[in-house]
Amino acid sequence: MKSDFDRHPLELLTADEIDTARIVLDSAGLVGPDVRFAYLGLEEPSKQELYGMADAASIDRRVRTFLLNVRTGVSIDALVNLTRSTVERRRIIDVVAEGQVPVLLEEFDSIEEILALDEGWCASLRARGLTPDDVKVAPLSAGVFDFPDEAGKRLLRGVPFLETARGRSCLGAPDRQSGCLHRHDRVPRRSTHRPRRRACPGRIR
Repeated sequence: MKSDFDRHPLELLTADEIDTARIVLDSAGLVGPDVRFAYLGLEEPSKQELYGMADAASIDRRVRTFLLNVRTGVSIDALVNLTRSTVERRRIIDVVAEGQVPVLLEEFDSIEEILALDEGWCASLRARGLTPDDVKVAPLSAGVFDFPDEAGKRLLRGVPFLETARGRSCLGAPDRQSGCLHRHDRVPRRSTHRPRRRACPGRIR
């Protein structure tokens, strides 16, 4: 059986390689109780490296990851060399110029609880004869629209779906009349409500 580091450079990451990446990042002081993995994936070698490859072991396996500190809002782009167990590169992401890292799973879990405490959101639902328990909210990328008060902030666009029956998927019943824009970059968290907006392709927000 091939070892992880005898694999072809383009083969998918294994569970052991993902564990190794986390251990290396932890040893470098980049992982902690407030840090989340927003993305982790194989960093593919260049075509020049692949074309000149004599064997799979001649090219180091690398992982690229985006880390988000949910307390400070700082995002880090790190490159881990699995073959040598080192962090080859780390840098703080300029979220104003480059955008935010992807939405976290825990943000899917928390947004409904946060919105349920917001009077503006609850009033919008009441106007439609609904309560927070009647809808499921999907936090999606808010897009980049160059509003001065939004620069550098972690914003999520909440898309509500009407839950018509327990145990039945709500994804087929979006509430097209309501929506929210939620700021998710500070504690205590605050919600604001604005008109629906179009998605902005090409930027991670």
